[in-house]
Amino acid sequence: MNNSAIISEFDAENIKMDIIREAVSCRFHSGGKTFHDRKYSSGWTTRPLTTFTHLLKGRNRITFDKSSSNTILRGSGHTTYLPAGVWRKTEGISQEGLSFIWVRVSFTIFGGMDLLSFFNVPHVFSIKYANDFRNLISGLLEFENAGETSLIRKAVKMEKILYELLYLVLELSENREDSFYSLGTAQRLAPALEYINAHFNRIIEVEKLAKMSGLSKSRFHRVFKQAFNVSPTEYQLRLKIRETQKLLLFSDLNMTQIAERTGYTDQFYFSRTFKSRFGQSPMQYRKNNLVDRYSL
Repeated sequence: MNNSAIISEFDAENIKMDIIREAVSCRFHSGGKTFHDRKYSSGWTTRPLTTFTHLLKGRNRITFDKSSSNTILRGSGHTTYLPAGVWRKTEGISQEGLSFIWVRVSFTIFGGMDLLSFFNVPHVFSIKYANDFRNLISGLLEFENAGETSLIRKAVKMEKILYELLYLVLELSENREDSFYSLGTAQRLAPALEYINAHFNRIIEVEKLAKMSGLSKSRFHRVFKQAFNVSPTEYQLRLKIRETQKLLLFSDLNMTQIAERTGYTDQFYFSRTFKSRFGQSPMQYRKNNLVDRYSL
């Protein structure tokens, strides 16, 4: 199949304009400043939200995807991008300890698709931009904790900083080789993507999604998988798993409530599905990460 066929009715400028004007969403979730007064190891973990950290003091080592060949070292002044859903282990290697500021954010398009997944974003940004990242992250933390009298003014300030952070990240990233095709397809399938994101905890018929996109069921499935490297069903399942992680880490709901909230009627199946992804039950995941829920 010719990748350009699905977006032949759109040109590059229209796609960019639509993304900027209608589809991009930026959201701040949490943030803070963390200190470690000695060497430490976080153990292997994966988080449901994108995190940016800026190291103020010390040195640490981060390994991704449980592979020693995918390890980075960073020192004071470095800013690190920690993608959502990626396994990582962080180790402090400074005798004097370390301190860093961090924010959890989401940059999405079409109702929930990760915008940064369309780009090759470096894990560590050049120290040349240390002041820019530190000021943006500090700004988000400052306004989040400020006693602003106008909630609207505060929301606008936060969104402005988030867009500045997103712009800086994209300026320092490269387009994925297939990003034009993927973004064009996302635009064409926008109604279906938005529907999945809004109803991920329900049974969704692929025929309905295909009809929304003006495609046959077979072609919709093929185009979706070619553009996003997952089937529509797997995409929905990943949304359910991601929401499960959020509720385990950032809510006090019990397992039954979380299962119901994410669309599972059988709690045993809910637990088995989660364990197949993370190697531990939902309860174990919460327990192992609870002490670190407000850090990395």
